[in-house]
Amino acid sequence: MKPGSYGLSPDKPVSDEDRFAELLNPLWSSADDYYLLTERAQGKRFAIIAGELERNRITVERRWQRLQAVDDIEDLLLRYGLSDMRYCRSLPEDYRLPSDPFDAKGRRFSPVRRPSP
Repeated sequence: MKPGSYGLSPDKPVSDEDRFAELLNPLWSSADDYYLLTERAQGKRFAIIAGELERNRITVERRWQRLQAVDDIEDLLLRYGLSDMRYCRSLPEDYRLPSDPFDAKGRRFSPVRRPSP
């Protein structure tokens, strides 16, 4: 399956939940993904990010490439909620992403930041 195909027919609209479900990997968390995206956007090298995440550089680079294939990935991650808990293998069938990345009091969910070594 090519990236972005989501295993669905091209005639059907793809829901945010379906797009997000394609990213689930029990070796990663939403906080890891968000950290990888934001640090890379600031120009940090994969080798440095890999060291901070305690992962192999190739693994981090491949994950970054996979995340890049999803439109609005940062928004999806924020809506899912940033956590150090690793992803489950699949989302429950009735799971729905929140409509926006704000909590009930109107505060934006804050990303989990890892300390610099």
